[in-house]
Amino acid sequence: MVKLSKNLLFLMVFVLGISALATIILSAAGPTITIVTPTNGSIYSYNIPISITTEKNSTTCRYYMNSTSAVSLLNVTFNTTWGNSSAFTPADTGYGLWHNITFSCTNATNTSWTNTSPTVGFTYFKIDTTNPIVSFQSGYNFTTLSTSIWNWTFNFTDNNYNNCYIRYYKDTAMSSPVYVTGTVVNPTSGLNSRANCTLLFNPDSDPIKTVIANGQFIIEGYGNDTANHLAVTSTNFTGVAVKMYDSKYNMFTYRGANATASTETIAEFVANHFGYATIISKWNNTYGNYTTYSSSTPTINNDTVLKVGDAIYVYSSSDKWYIQPDYTPAVGNIAENITLTLNGSSKGTSWNQMGLFYNTTMNTTLYACNYNATNYLPSNCPSDRQNVTYVSWFNASGNSYVTCKRGFTICSGGANPNTVVLPEGQAVWVLPANNNIVLNRSTIT
Repeated sequence: MVKLSKNLLFLMVFVLGISALATIILSAAGPTITIVTPTNGSIYSYNIPISITTEKNSTTCRYYMNSTSAVSLLNVTFNTTWGNSSAFTPADTGYGLWHNITFSCTNATNTSWTNTSPTVGFTYFKIDTTNPIVSFQSGYNFTTLSTSIWNWTFNFTDNNYNNCYIRYYKDTAMSSPVYVTGTVVNPTSGLNSRANCTLLFNPDSDPIKTVIANGQFIIEGYGNDTANHLAVTSTNFTGVAVKMYDSKYNMFTYRGANATASTETIAEFVANHFGYATIISKWNNTYGNYTTYSSSTPTINNDTVLKVGDAIYVYSSSDKWYIQPDYTPAVGNIAENITLTLNGSSKGTSWNQMGLFYNTTMNTTLYACNYNATNYLPSNCPSDRQNVTYVSWFNASGNSYVTCKRGFTICSGGANPNTVVLPEGQAVWVLPANNNIVLNRSTIT
């Protein structure tokens, strides 16, 4: 047997001791923890997702919210991914207060002992349970567009506003909205901070052109914050868009000065809404003549009153969109009804002008109901729908008329009366079949 010297034996014992100590130290190093969520410095809504991964298999993992008691996490994948089955929901402690979260995990190296990793450093986040507040600031002035760009602005109040949009709908069904992204400007800071959201778009370009082409449109202000709270303006803006063509007569339905005022003079109309109108003519169905205002003689006929539902001709000096309020008389209101007259001793023509309150078709207009004091709803429409002989619509874009006769499937130009769409805000010429009939315009829809 080989005898070891005392020095060699001491060296072997020393090396074995160091090796054992190193093993203990390495074993004491717990699994490295990577925090997936929450993200440091982020802002969350009511629920906070909690998820971590570990470098090595772990037997248990826990989290400590604001240094309180431990809450166990669930083993999600192969003892290396851990999460909370239901997101933690702390009480709303107000904007500006930071919460913290730490994690610890335990792994087993053998059956006799375990070691616990050092607690991971704090991850900080905020809680925001408050929805933004959005409200329209401008865009309600019913006016022509001085340029091809339409500017809308609404106020956006929130502690951490993010994005703002406007949603456009083409009718009251409010389906298939079009979103236009706005720009957050002039932000303030601190509690209940505010900003403006401005939006610009060209109404002659899609997708906006598609939305407003049918006359009526609805607009909502819409925004979210970094906690993904959503908010919509409490009131919609509903309007009617009419395209005015340069150096042409444009015939449309006057809808009122605003959502409640149903009349204004031609002088007020020009001053408040349509500075590009050089000639405005209003047809009198009873006498069969025009009352005309001209910018070249601004004091003549400038006091002529425009009423909701009046059909008017406007000669525009430039291509413009005219935006009107969607003011429609309530069912049963006298403004629903319009009197049409045939040729008489005081009238040189049997044609009448009629404004439209709803999107409709040429065929529906040809079969409009006459007014009945007790049965004016479409469902109670009298069986006799032979009140109109011809309807003619002036297409300002093509500078031509489309004229259809009741009972015929072909109109002038080869069009079908069922496919000739008359958008809300347009107006038509009507030749009645009977003298002094009163049509109910709520049935023309």
